[in-house]
Amino acid sequence: MSYPPRLAHLATRAVVVAKLVPTYAQAHRIDEEEAAQRLSSVLAGRMLPSLLDATWAAMRGKSKRLTDDGLLEKVATTLGER
Repeated sequence: MSYPPRLAHLATRAVVVAKLVPTYAQAHRIDEEEAAQRLSSVLAGRMLPSLLDATWAAMRGKSKRLTDDGLLEKVATTLGER
C-alpha cells in the first residue's frame, strides 16, 4: 500500500461508490440502484485498495507543491463539500 492510511478513512467504499454511481449508471445505461450494487460488490474485494493506490499516485503526480498532509487535507475538504 503506497497511499497513506488516512486516504482509506476519507475515501471509504461507501464514499467511492457514491461518487462513481452517476457516471457508472449513465455509461452502462442502468439505474443508479443497480450501479451502486455492482460497484459496491466489486469494491468489496481487492479493487478498492488498487483504486486508492492509483488515485493517490495520480494526485501526487499532479500536486507536486503539496505535501502528503496538504493533499489529504484537500481531499478531506473536497469530500466534505459534497
